[in-house]
Amino acid sequence: MSERHILAVVSPSFAKSELLVSELRALGPDVVVNQSKFELEGEQLVEFLKQSNATVAVIGKEKITSEVLAQLPMLKAIAKYGVGTDSIDFEALSQHRIRFGFTAGVNRSEVAEQVLGLSIGHFRRLFTATGEMRAGIWNKNGGRDLASLTVGIVGFGHVGTKVAELFRPFGCEIKFTDILDKSNDALLLGVTSTNLEDIVKNSDLITLHVPLTSKTLNMFAQPQFDMMKKDAFLINTARGEIVDFEAVVRSVTDNRIGGYAADVFTQEPVNLSSIGQIRNLYFTPHIAANSTNAVLKMGRSAISWVNTFLD
Repeated sequence: MSERHILAVVSPSFAKSELLVSELRALGPDVVVNQSKFELEGEQLVEFLKQSNATVAVIGKEKITSEVLAQLPMLKAIAKYGVGTDSIDFEALSQHRIRFGFTAGVNRSEVAEQVLGLSIGHFRRLFTATGEMRAGIWNKNGGRDLASLTVGIVGFGHVGTKVAELFRPFGCEIKFTDILDKSNDALLLGVTSTNLEDIVKNSDLITLHVPLTSKTLNMFAQPQFDMMKKDAFLINTARGEIVDFEAVVRSVTDNRIGGYAADVFTQEPVNLSSIGQIRNLYFTPHIAANSTNAVLKMGRSAISWVNTFLD
């Protein structure tokens, strides 16, 4: 190693894994870990990286902006823990000549599994039946089998294609939409490419797997909910801002749509206790990509990029 490097672990999710931190330390350079257990923003992020004299940073969902990078002349490279790059200003990275390492789709299987689990739980009434049993209600309604569903996948990248793979054995009709030509993937998986309007109007299950951009911000809002089937179920494991939260809660409450499940929110952590008793609303604390195995895969991907930078 021609120059001395200091590695700063910014991501609290990475930092809390002793195994990942030890594997990072094994690379040789000094490692400084964010012990706050919170995501750092703005001046807090700058201060942490300044105090550690970091030349390489491991980040999670932290926002990397031009203003942040302008205050960090020592920073040479950033490795991304996890997926999703909507928090990264790539133009600023280029201007400041900072290298960036990222592995797309590293947690695709885990996110797709959560979509499948939520779908079975909702349509087979497992969630509802559990609550009813606890309340002393014996209701033999077993819901709908997955084979009867039309599944609409919005975004057919790493996670979207994995969702299609998991749902195919159930015999569902599977449709997808994507801004790119995915005809080869459609042929391989035996699924149908269509447009967003068709998915909104005709799907029993809609699952979102698009990045957050100006085009996907509030992609699903009241106009979309008004077009959906009355018993349609929407799942969001992508980004909270893609769905108008107030509108979707209102639509479920008014029985305009069949249900909504979210693993992501515009602000995290979030307290949803005030709406916790509304039927067919299901919330998880951003855990779709947080299985034990996924954490290790995402962490080791970041470590691999750090090793590349050091070499």
